[in-house]
Amino acid sequence: MKISEVIDRFETASHERDLCINVLSNEESGSGTKFDLEFRPPRLVEESLEKKLEQHLIRKKETVEKALEDNSITEGRKEELVEQKKRIEQQMNAFPKYLKFVIVSMSGSFTNVHVDFSASSVFYHMFRGTKIFYLAQPTEENMKIYKNYETSVKGRKKWIVEVMQNEWKRVVITAGMTAIIPSEYIHAVYTPEDSIVVGGNFLMENQIARQFELSRLEEKMLDKGMLDYGSLYKEFNNVMFSYTENILFEKLANLHENPVDDMEELKEQTSAMMNNLSKSDLATWYSEEDQERIIQKLKDLIPVDWFPVEEIPEVEAPAPIPLAAEEAENGDGEPEAVPEPDVTRARLHRACKRAGENF
Repeated sequence: MKISEVIDRFETASHERDLCINVLSNEESGSGTKFDLEFRPPRLVEESLEKKLEQHLIRKKETVEKALEDNSITEGRKEELVEQKKRIEQQMNAFPKYLKFVIVSMSGSFTNVHVDFSASSVFYHMFRGTKIFYLAQPTEENMKIYKNYETSVKGRKKWIVEVMQNEWKRVVITAGMTAIIPSEYIHAVYTPEDSIVVGGNFLMENQIARQFELSRLEEKMLDKGMLDYGSLYKEFNNVMFSYTENILFEKLANLHENPVDDMEELKEQTSAMMNNLSKSDLATWYSEEDQERIIQKLKDLIPVDWFPVEEIPEVEAPAPIPLAAEEAENGDGEPEAVPEPDVTRARLHRACKRAGENF
């Protein structure tokens, strides 16, 4: 459905609408529109893993360009720098764009229970209308229930909301307010009146383990045909390899000359990356050999007193994440069909409204 059609339907009186439209995937980064050029995400996003990586790549490119201005460098060195610049530009051109979603929702819209892709954190700024969030903390038990629910291929006997009925917290945000949803929080969203929201997804350095955990689950679901590629944080593996190569390596290599402010946090980040970073066909910015090289260098840079040698894993893919018990019983049976993603999610107005009101 074209955006012009969406606008036309929004101008229709609510009692005359035959569809409940909820536009969730309209991302405007790089569109060149006035909104794209003028909107700035919350300051917290400047501390995100992606922003730090993006800024590092910009500085690295500037350093390479300055070095290329030196007429005294050898042809061999010049070729190396040109290749470095090319790789940096390739990564910058393919950098993830998830910070300028314009979410347009009709009254009665309901987004079912989910965790945002790759356990990314989320911001929602309300321009107009009201949103009601139902949130559950990512406790070990809650995540176990959620993963089982998401990977179940048979008809679900009980809605996850009912299974976790005592876990939900209700949060209402209205025009002018901004909500931040931390990594891996389970949530659903109900829209009681026509609303316009600007939202974005971002990764945080202190949530690397959580982000890998959900990403691996989503990749497993993708392989089983239970999730479409468009539902993933597509650049996740690329970003993690690039972050390791460009930022984490620098921190570890210069640890004695430039000690970090929070050593324990760096240890946690390094441990999370060491235990989860693995070769992936989805890491398209790097060849298989480059991926192996980065994983091995990470091991080599880790201070010997940080982790016992036996805790450092070999360069292997992570252990398979088990799906729901019922799938294990069925072996490799055909999963339920998953519909292709669409810019709009539409339901009959009454049914949509009823689902939200009965949460």
